[in-house]
Amino acid sequence: GLLNDLRRGMHTLKGSSRMAGIMTVGDLAHAAEAVLDALGKSGRRAAPVVLDMLQHTLDRLNQMLAEAAG
Repeated sequence: GLLNDLRRGMHTLKGSSRMAGIMTVGDLAHAAEAVLDALGKSGRRAAPVVLDMLQHTLDRLNQMLAEAAG
């Protein structure tokens, strides 16, 4: 499902960023992956505050990647 796709994307971004030496992106992707893992294991709906945090994290990752691309 969508949650698992997003978790896989964070996992890939984490590894790719770290290999490229962009550790801040890798660390943030790792944190997002951990939250997504916990959501998947809980089987419950995420609280709005968690969804807001994830949206903010995705926005920040997008900004960081745009800055890295120059």
